[in-house]
Amino acid sequence: MNFRRGDIFCTRNPAAWMAKPISFVSKLRTPTNEGDVTHAGILIDRVTTFESLWTVRRQNIYQAYAGSHVLVGRFVDMTDAAFARGFAIVAPYEGKWYPFPRLFMFVLTPILVKYIAPAKIIGMGLFSDVVCSELVGLFAKYAGMEGWDQFRGLMPAHLADRIRRWDLLEVIFDGVLP
Repeated sequence: MNFRRGDIFCTRNPAAWMAKPISFVSKLRTPTNEGDVTHAGILIDRVTTFESLWTVRRQNIYQAYAGSHVLVGRFVDMTDAAFARGFAIVAPYEGKWYPFPRLFMFVLTPILVKYIAPAKIIGMGLFSDVVCSELVGLFAKYAGMEGWDQFRGLMPAHLADRIRRWDLLEVIFDGVLP
C-alpha cells in the first residue's frame, strides 16, 4: 500500500465487546445507516498509526490490523505543512487514557456530546477528551481541511461516509490488509 502521512483510516474495533455497542449507536446516528466501522485513526507515516485505543498511542497498521478490513482515505489538499499543523494539536494527547464515559454520552446524550467533554474538566489531564474518530476530526480541523469545524460527536461511521462520498477525500485502500 502507498499510505502517506495525513491519511486517515477506519476499521472495526478488534475488541468485540466495544465494537458491538459502537456499531449499534452508529447505525442509529449515521445518515447512511452504516455501522460497519467502529474505530478510526491517523497515519503519521507509511506504516505508523496515531490512534486512541486504551491510550492514545502509535502502532504499526500492518501488525495491528493484518487480516482486518480497513478503509483508508486521503485528503486531496493534505500537504506536509497542513499535516504538521494538525499533528501539533493532537500530539499532546499521546499517552492519555481513553475517555470511556464519553462513549455513554454518545448513547444517552447525543446532542450534548457535540458540546461538552467532561474528561477535559474532571480528568486531571490523564484522560483524552476525544474518542478515536473525534481525534481524527480534530486533526483534520487544525490541518485546515475543509468541512471539519465540528469534530465533536463524529463517529467512525461518519468518517467512513466522508472517505467514501466526499470529493475532498479519496479512497486509497478499501479491503483486507495483508
